[in-house]
Amino acid sequence: MDGSNIGLGVIYYNKIFTTLFYIACAIIMYKICKTIGFDDKKSKITSFLWLTTPIAIFSQFIFGQYDIFTVFFTLLGVYFYFKNDDFKFALFFGIALTFKYFAAFIFIILLIYREKNIIKTIKQCAIFIIPFAIELLIYISDSAFREGVFGFGANSFIFGLTLKTEYGMNIKIFLMFWIFICGYTYFNEVKNKSENEKYIFYYLSLVSFMLFGLSHWHPQWIIFITPFLVFGTVINKKYNFLCY
Repeated sequence: MDGSNIGLGVIYYNKIFTTLFYIACAIIMYKICKTIGFDDKKSKITSFLWLTTPIAIFSQFIFGQYDIFTVFFTLLGVYFYFKNDDFKFALFFGIALTFKYFAAFIFIILLIYREKNIIKTIKQCAIFIIPFAIELLIYISDSAFREGVFGFGANSFIFGLTLKTEYGMNIKIFLMFWIFICGYTYFNEVKNKSENEKYIFYYLSLVSFMLFGLSHWHPQWIIFITPFLVFGTVINKKYNFLCY
């Protein structure tokens, strides 16, 4: 289809629709802040920081892609994680997975940080997979779906950076560091609530950095890490002077 034939109504609809999700993400960030104990002022400033983050603005309003959906459902998952609602935590991360596979790396870190019981871990992983399984059952017969999902070359970007050994093995750099963080996260237990939340966001910020610091990526994808970079900033004690 020639892009010049697309009406203004369609263009405005697509822009406004994603912008509403952009605003909704800021609201969810506010709710996350309140849930973890921030006061109202600090929660609002945190949301404002994300709304005005240049990287987020660039991805949302310059590129105008649909990556904001991944961010929205990922943040919902994080919100219910802190609300201790295990079902909704896994479900919303599962929905985020249907948009971008990045959500899986965040989900696993959060899951193993809190849950040490293997049965409960398997149960939550099963819930996490449900949205993708439903999507697969509905569209697997569609050749365009198979080509667009399973044949999407960008999926290999994350594992593109490799370390070649003298034994002919190719070690995936991102995967190696991510597995290390998973192991450290699993065995590291922090009993203090405030310290617990700090460690969670430090881990998520680190994984976010590795996603884009140790792999190839498209510019619009980087919006995915912006909430975690903001959270990683505001939990620092030096940030408090901005709020008071």
